[in-house]
Amino acid sequence: EEKQGVSYARNRGIAAARANIIAFTDDDIRPAPNWVSSVSAAFQKFPEADCIGGKVLPHPETKFPSWLTDKYWTPLALVDFGDEPLKLNVQKGAGLVAANMAVRASVFRDVGLFQPQLQRVKDSVGSMEDHAYQLHMSAAGKRLMYVPDLVVYAHVLEERLSKEYHRRWYCGHGHFYAVMRDE
Repeated sequence: EEKQGVSYARNRGIAAARANIIAFTDDDIRPAPNWVSSVSAAFQKFPEADCIGGKVLPHPETKFPSWLTDKYWTPLALVDFGDEPLKLNVQKGAGLVAANMAVRASVFRDVGLFQPQLQRVKDSVGSMEDHAYQLHMSAAGKRLMYVPDLVVYAHVLEERLSKEYHRRWYCGHGHFYAVMRDE
């Protein structure tokens, strides 16, 4: 993809894909060895689901400062909603992270693609493209599920373990939230 940004890259991948299920991850992610089979098994187990996602855990060697508990994982794009599958209502609560998300290809025909104006580029942080897409899916009546068997591990950069980064992330997130609300 010639245009910078994860939304452009995902949209290009979606256009080129020929499968019924399109799974996403990121460049700083290590999927569990059974990730692909877990995606397939989750759609078989939950045939009503249009979108599934799972745990995005920190690499086991990540050294968190004492203040940075899992309550404050959002700026790190880490997710752990527990060990039971959950039907998600993103209109009223948390959603998935595209670093560990799979979507039926038909959803993209029904709902559209990721919105590049909500992605981070260069030094910006706090993007909303994942959440905005899930809101669009939900508004279109699509069903989203958290399936804890889908596990990936994130490499959390040391600079993201600082209060300064978290303040910057929340400021950036506010900016992208305002952009999304203006849509």
